[in-house]
Amino acid sequence: MKFVVEGAPVEMYDIRVVFGNGTDFRPETRLYFAPDTQTRAIDLPGGDRFIRKIDFVYRKTSGIFRQATVSVYGR
Repeated sequence: MKFVVEGAPVEMYDIRVVFGNGTDFRPETRLYFAPDTQTRAIDLPGGDRFIRKIDFVYRKTSGIFRQATVSVYGR
């Protein structure tokens, strides 16, 4: 899984990944992004499986008039 942020700086926290079988993973981390940056690949626990949804809370840290776009990629 990889997070990509475009447009404005972002602080991300309270991340929750819900898998197809209903179990979830909550990494104990806060992520800080400059505009137009991305995380390295984040390994999830367990083997290959379906991700039902990803919940997270984030806020822009500056650039009040700029919109931030957060995208999530996985394989």
